[in-house]
Amino acid sequence: TGPDDQDIQSAEIQVLQNQISLANAQAALEASSDELQLSLEQAQLNLESAQQDLEDAALVAPMDGTVMSIAAEAGEYVSGGTFCIRVDTGTVKTPPVALRNRCRVASRSDVMS
Repeated sequence: TGPDDQDIQSAEIQVLQNQISLANAQAALEASSDELQLSLEQAQLNLESAQQDLEDAALVAPMDGTVMSIAAEAGEYVSGGTFCIRVDTGTVKTPPVALRNRCRVASRSDVMS
């Protein structure tokens, strides 16, 4: 003999409970995925902010010249517009054409003593 009505009803209830469990697990997974996506986006924003802070921290002279004096130490924090370096522009020499084509405004350079 086959299953009776009670066995069938019990099996149907078990299927419904499993479907509910599956739906709950899928909802939890989607919520977790959304949370991870938000965390990733926040990390990317933090990285961009840190990169901008680093770029803003670069000290770039508005013109070519020779450094005559330095009024700030390496690692010292200064606010925008603070006098840090005096540059003598009277000693500027025009670079050769080959070098001139490779130089740009705000190019990174090393300070040599």
